[in-house]
Amino acid sequence: MSRYSLGATATGGVLLVAALGLGVHEANRPVVPTVATTVRGDVGEEVAVGGTVVEVGRARSAPLIEVPESYGDEVLEYESAGRFLVVRVAYSGKREPDLVRTLAWRGANGAEYAPSDVFDAGYTEAQPGEWWHLDVIFEMPADAAESGTLRVLPEGSDWALPMEIGEVRVDEVEQVEEIAAVLLTAGRG
Repeated sequence: MSRYSLGATATGGVLLVAALGLGVHEANRPVVPTVATTVRGDVGEEVAVGGTVVEVGRARSAPLIEVPESYGDEVLEYESAGRFLVVRVAYSGKREPDLVRTLAWRGANGAEYAPSDVFDAGYTEAQPGEWWHLDVIFEMPADAAESGTLRVLPEGSDWALPMEIGEVRVDEVEQVEEIAAVLLTAGRG
């Protein structure tokens, strides 16, 4: 014969299922953030996002840009029905070699824009303390290129938590008629 009666065993089982079902066991779990942390900064300020340190330099907007050809010495001209926005970005690895994250521009009109896929930016891994610079090109309506926020987003579409999103406010975008010699591949600086 069992030391515990059938009624006591059933009661214990019901209490165990109720405790697990109500989430009592979650009190012992470590706290994990369930939202993204936004790291904010200004132009010229270093912003550490994930494993990358990013610094946004000047931003210029024009309907016409000149870009050196990938292979050869020719300079190609591109014209936009709206405006090209060229943002100078510097980046460095924080604790280990790292690439610049996905970048997006949230314009003054509230819409978000991805870098133009016409221009293939060549990102290179940067060592900690080693800074790389490049121009990131966006194409957008004129009202979105007056001011905005450069967003540094996690890679890809599968964002794991916890994560960090960088936002660098750009209040002044220099409005010009033409931007020459855009730096599409990362260069040391």
